[in-house]
Amino acid sequence: MLAKVLSLLFLAGLSQFAPRLAPSSSDPRKRKGRSRLSARLPRSTKKESQKPKTPAPVFFCQPCPCNGTANVPSKPDNTPAPGPKPTKVTTTTTTTTTTTPGVRNKCPEGDGWKQWTGPNSCYKVLKGKSYWDAEAECSNKYDGHLAKITDDSEMQIIATHVMAKESPGHNMWVGAGKAVLNGSVLSRVWLSDSSAMTGAFDANLAAETEDCYVLLPARTYAQVACSTLFEAVCKTPIVNPVLTNPNCPDGWAPYKYTQKCYKLESEAANKADAVEKCLKAGGNLTSVTSYGENEFVLDLAGTVGKVWIGAIRDGTQYVWMDKEPFNVAYWARGHIAEAERTGGCVLLVNTKTGPEAHRWVDADCAAAGGFPVCKRNPS
Repeated sequence: MLAKVLSLLFLAGLSQFAPRLAPSSSDPRKRKGRSRLSARLPRSTKKESQKPKTPAPVFFCQPCPCNGTANVPSKPDNTPAPGPKPTKVTTTTTTTTTTTPGVRNKCPEGDGWKQWTGPNSCYKVLKGKSYWDAEAECSNKYDGHLAKITDDSEMQIIATHVMAKESPGHNMWVGAGKAVLNGSVLSRVWLSDSSAMTGAFDANLAAETEDCYVLLPARTYAQVACSTLFEAVCKTPIVNPVLTNPNCPDGWAPYKYTQKCYKLESEAANKADAVEKCLKAGGNLTSVTSYGENEFVLDLAGTVGKVWIGAIRDGTQYVWMDKEPFNVAYWARGHIAEAERTGGCVLLVNTKTGPEAHRWVDADCAAAGGFPVCKRNPS
């Protein structure tokens, strides 16, 4: 009986709370009630609740730039598109030397040159040559002459910075020699321009029997046979006109320092025949107005022993047949004084030794004593 009562009380409690429980899905009435509730919801609320979220953008490597491989999704590449590579700037410092057409403004090419701006000159020591060979190399190769020493400061440069450094203790050829000035006066001169030579002369070698001079380490000059082999000081200006050879006819040799053309005739003749040959060739027997021209004519002579030059006696003086000024002569010893010259015509002697070597001798005009050397203007 008690158990029955407790069961009834339990059932009564359940019925009291029944409205609060969720309706069963199997009860049609309950489904209908839920549908009415759903219908009463606002339209906008229902659409918003069903709106899908916007997905994050996805990029592919084609055609958009990416960090992955082709057709593989990746994040957008925000790196700026590469521009042109920067150009490397190289700064070059250039030293510009102002040059004048036809003028050399530096020492000649090659080793061994020493430049000094005081005398505006370049110096080079030439090895083991006779006076004539040293002068020929300096003139023909470097457009210079054996050194003319103009004053004490240049003597200091040559003795201290050229001779003492290149070949200490040795004598060297410089451009001094003997020439006849004023008719019959044998003088010490600088052979490059026939100007008077001054300075101290070695007391032990003062007999004046030779025609060329060396400079001693003691800074004094001594006369020596021109055929002796010595080192030599070649000198050329820093700023120097670049001379070109004249345009000469076939068979004629150009000499740039006179801008004339020269030719050695192939047969010996007397003076009259020599003059005729040169006139027919369009020139005259050559004049010799400088020591450089004297040496050029001898080089042209080759192995010929003596050549006619165009000096001729006029009263007590000599003149050039081509009317050049007769300012200097290179007479050999024994032909210097007027009384010693009786022939009236002049031969240039092409030997390497002896007192007549590279010098002039008086000759009989009627004798077939030499080969003509002709000189003419360029064509």
